[in-house]
Amino acid sequence: RQDGHVLVFFSFSLPLSFWIGGGAGACVGVRRFLVHVFSAACLIASVFGLALADARNHPGETFRKWVPHANGRTFQSLALLLDLPGHRATLEEARMEAARVHALPRIREAVGDRSIDLLGHAQGVLLLNGLNWKPRPVFQGYTAYTPHLVGINAEHFRGPGAPAFVLLSPNVIDQRLPTSDDGLVLLEVLKSYRPVLVERGYALFARGPQTARAAPVAGRAHRLRAKCNERFSLPMMEGGVTVIQARIRHTFLGSLRGMLFRDALVQIDLFFEDGTQRRYRLIPGQIRSGIPVSPLPGDVAGIVGLACGDPTPRVQAAAIVVRPRDAWAFESDVPITVRTVPIPVHAR
Repeated sequence: RQDGHVLVFFSFSLPLSFWIGGGAGACVGVRRFLVHVFSAACLIASVFGLALADARNHPGETFRKWVPHANGRTFQSLALLLDLPGHRATLEEARMEAARVHALPRIREAVGDRSIDLLGHAQGVLLLNGLNWKPRPVFQGYTAYTPHLVGINAEHFRGPGAPAFVLLSPNVIDQRLPTSDDGLVLLEVLKSYRPVLVERGYALFARGPQTARAAPVAGRAHRLRAKCNERFSLPMMEGGVTVIQARIRHTFLGSLRGMLFRDALVQIDLFFEDGTQRRYRLIPGQIRSGIPVSPLPGDVAGIVGLACGDPTPRVQAAAIVVRPRDAWAFESDVPITVRTVPIPVHAR
C-alpha cells in the first residue's frame, strides 16, 4: 500500500538515524564535513517528502500554499506543548464523547470482565467500552497479509488462549473482499463460537459448548488451474463455507517492482447464482492462505445469517483479475484449490 503513509514514514526516518546516532559527533575532519552535508541533504529530502505526502492528502494545494500551512501546524504543536494540562483535558473530553457515541451497554453487560477480541480494525470500540481486550498476535486483520501472519492468528483462535467473546463488524479497507482480512480466523469463529446479540452494527459471538444442529459434511478439495482473467466454476455444495486458495505468482520483474515501488493491483470477480457480479481487491498472500467466498456476508446481518444457516445466494464462479498493463508482473497460470469447510448451524 505505497501511498502517503510510506512517504511520511521515510521522511521522518531519514534524519532520525542521525539524531539517534549522535550525528557527526564521533567523526573528525573530512568525514565530519561529509556527515554534515549528508545530514543536510536528508533534512531537505525529508521536508520535500512531507510536502509531497501532504499534497497527496490535500489535492489541489500547491507548494506555495503548503509552507504557511505547515508553519501554522508547527506553531499549533508548540502551543500544545506549552499547555499540556489543557491539552490533556481537551483529549479527555473527546474520549468521553467518543465513549458516549460508541457505547455498547448490552454487549458490556453480556461480556462483563471476560476476554474479548474484535475482527476488523475498530479495536478502539473495545477500549472505549472498558472491555477486557485480549488481542490476537496480529491484532488488525488488514496487516495480516502473508500466509504466516494469517496462520498464527488462526492458530491463536484454535488454542486455549482464544478469547471468550468475539465482536464482528465487516469493515475492510481499499475495496477488499469482505472476508479477506483474517478469513481463516472468521472460519474458526464460525466453527467454535455462537452468535449472542447484535448492537449498533456489531455482532457478539461467544465461545463455549455448541448447541448446534448437525454440521454439514466437508467436501473433498477440488484442485484446478486457471489463467488470470479467466472465469472458473466453483463446486456447488449444500451447507458449509466455500474457501478459495490461489497461488498468484509474480514474475521476476513483478517481484522487483513490488520490492522497489508497490505491487500491481490484483482483483477477484465473483459471479453469484442470482445473476449478480461483484469485484473486490485481493491481497495475494491472503488468498494463498484461503479466503471464504461463499456464502459471502457483506454486513453484520450476513455474518449472523451465515452462522444460523439462513439461505444466502452462493457464488457460482470466480475470476482472478489482473489489468492488461500489469499482466507482465504475474505468471498467467494460477493453481487454485476450492474446498468446503463445515460449520455448525445455530438456532436464533
